[in-house]
Amino acid sequence: RTPPFDGMATADVDPTDAALRAHAAGSGQEADTGDADGWSFDLFASAGPPGGTDGGDTAEDAVADDDDEAWESVEWAPQDPHVKSVMIHRRLAQCWASARMLSEWLLGPGRPMLQGCRLTVELGASLGLPTLAASHAGADRCVATDLYPSGSAAALEATIARNRRATGRPQLFGNVCAQRLNWFEAPEALGELRNAADVVLCADVIYERRAAPAIALGVNAALRRGGTLVFASRYGRVGLSEFLEAIADHGFVLRSEAPLRSERLGLGLDAEEAHGLWLFDKPAT
Repeated sequence: RTPPFDGMATADVDPTDAALRAHAAGSGQEADTGDADGWSFDLFASAGPPGGTDGGDTAEDAVADDDDEAWESVEWAPQDPHVKSVMIHRRLAQCWASARMLSEWLLGPGRPMLQGCRLTVELGASLGLPTLAASHAGADRCVATDLYPSGSAAALEATIARNRRATGRPQLFGNVCAQRLNWFEAPEALGELRNAADVVLCADVIYERRAAPAIALGVNAALRRGGTLVFASRYGRVGLSEFLEAIADHGFVLRSEAPLRSERLGLGLDAEEAHGLWLFDKPAT
């Protein structure tokens, strides 16, 4: 999600977003993908490919930033007595409407799906708000994946550290980790995540038409047999129909499709901002 939108919008590139995600490589900008062999890291660990964090700020700087303008409170679970809202840093990553609404859904109607879930994997996570929601909803292990070209999931690190400090709960989101993943290198790049996830999460992951088949392949490779894909997207997004066709070609069965909206967050209510939520099941055999 690193390269800025450069005005090269075509019929194959979604022009409605302020920035293209780095993992949609192919719009004329080459992303720095770090170690070509792939790697993973625990949040707050110093290991990983060299380089600074995305966006200029380090996770440590962001956590220490007490400027109210730098942090936004996202109320995602008002009924929760412990963590009614989560603080996110405005400069480290963009938190899209689909991720906000999906997180709210995961902590509401989708919560039973995650309670006791052994592993969730989010594709194109960046900030990873749905991953954090899955952790809070009861999943055992939650992995956020993206290119993370600088070698650090800075926005996710900062969000976790800030919320631990704000809530006084040092173990909050302790079951969350991050892993580099280039969809175009799946399934090999998944490593130990291959065919392991009970649930795969996606929120507005399609930024180029040609990425749709690669994302579908990544989903299929990550999910175990009988697993579930939870897919949120703005209707009309470039590549959406291609993705839905590609995931069906992998044998996935559509369980449900419904509008995704939030009166409380004021998102997805207008026709031009209409979003959908798709649940797909991977065949058990």
